[in-house]
Amino acid sequence: MAKSKVSVFDALMKGAEHQKENIKEEKHLNTSSNITQKIVIQEEFRTLIPPLSQEEYQKLEQNIITDGCRDSLILWDNDSEYILIDGHNRFKICTENNIKFNVYLVKFANADAAKDWMLDNQLGKRNISDETKSYLRGMQYTREKKKLGENQFTMEKTANTPAKSTAERLGEVHKVSEQTIKRDEKYAIILNKVTKENKNLRWNILNKTIPISKNIIMSWGEESDEQLEEFGRLLENGEPLHKIKPIKEKIKTNEETEEKERKAKKDVNFFISKAIKNNSIVHLLEAEKILQQVRRELETKMGSIK
Repeated sequence: MAKSKVSVFDALMKGAEHQKENIKEEKHLNTSSNITQKIVIQEEFRTLIPPLSQEEYQKLEQNIITDGCRDSLILWDNDSEYILIDGHNRFKICTENNIKFNVYLVKFANADAAKDWMLDNQLGKRNISDETKSYLRGMQYTREKKKLGENQFTMEKTANTPAKSTAERLGEVHKVSEQTIKRDEKYAIILNKVTKENKNLRWNILNKTIPISKNIIMSWGEESDEQLEEFGRLLENGEPLHKIKPIKEKIKTNEETEEKERKAKKDVNFFISKAIKNNSIVHLLEAEKILQQVRRELETKMGSIK
């Protein structure tokens, strides 16, 4: 029997799992403990995760004051310092109110490994927006590609296990299509260019504090970096984008597309309901015609992304 070979992607995933297994003992701390005094907050980690809204923060604060801090903070045990990886809001609330908390100490090989863990951890949470999930998946895809180098496929394979691209494997992990992962990366790249170093602006867009849709952001893919930065400045200053000609035209196009999608869904549901109610193949065929048209349009769009 041929020896099973492990792909580079599998090795990376196992490495990530190994990092999780490296979580050390849970420690019960108070604000005067030795470890607490050595906790370090670094901006590159703090700004990597979605911030809470004011209402969410106030609710969390009240819960912790009433019931204590139930969830442990995650600290990267980086030799002589303990870098906060997960639980920034809980740490702030506990220290301000002198509330005891628990921590898990984790060993990471380097900062990139810690960031990989943070992205994976955030994607496992349910209380983040669809836009945030898309952005984080896109970031994860970019990071995984960099690790694997130019060859995004498994470097070794057997006859029974054909090579899969990074996008395909991540799609399986997150239960989305390969094309969705690739669009997620495009979204993340454009959004990063729009927001540049302004992390607050980025999260305000992802959390819908600034009401601009993912479709509009995606429609800016052909704009220059300079134009994208200008869009970011306009968003930061609260300028009404619909009054700006190049954006107005794109908004109109996207609104028309979204309206067309809503109509197609409504019509399909109508004909399917009629087909079921009247046991009518005619109505079912009408629904199928609409779906075929949608499929053709999607294939055209996906072809343009490749």
